[in-house]
Amino acid sequence: MRYRLVILAALVAGAAYVVARERRPPTPPGAERWPRPAPAPAPGPLAGPAAARPAAVRPAADEPAALRLAVDESAAAAAPARAVRAAGRFSAGGWAAAAGHWIPCGVTFPARAEDGAEVADIRLHVEAACNVAEGGLVVLGDPGFAPDGEGFTLVVAAAGSGGFAASGRYELLAPGPAPASTSGPGCR
Repeated sequence: MRYRLVILAALVAGAAYVVARERRPPTPPGAERWPRPAPAPAPGPLAGPAAARPAAVRPAADEPAALRLAVDESAAAAAPARAVRAAGRFSAGGWAAAAGHWIPCGVTFPARAEDGAEVADIRLHVEAACNVAEGGLVVLGDPGFAPDGEGFTLVVAAAGSGGFAASGRYELLAPGPAPASTSGPGCR
């Protein structure tokens, strides 16, 4: 008897759905039901002169300082050009109960780098960031997490509670001179 009632309730719900759907005005021919999103802005590097970065990457004047990513303009301008060995994309994010919560993300190179990699060999180009703390996007250099021939570990830290995320591109540079500093907001 119970199964008959369940089947009857399902039939009534289906009929109610059909009636409600028929009452909605139809979509005119040639019109899309859902508008298409605007194209994404051109990607911009995290490092480099602020004027050279697209407006989508430059911090807005009214944006709180806690939501801006740290950019060391002088270190990027003084760095010599190095060849790119490999490139790829990264995306990491999570949910934070409080500021400072973070999430690690493993990033694998498209092909094994036979001569290995170091933190100074990886350059990040952030295309989008949401609720990321200042200096909160870091390539780990600690033992066990440091870059090697197969990939690297990226950490994203939240500026406040709620969802946080960062995505963009990375470049694995050819070996070159070691940077003057291996810590601080200018390091990637």
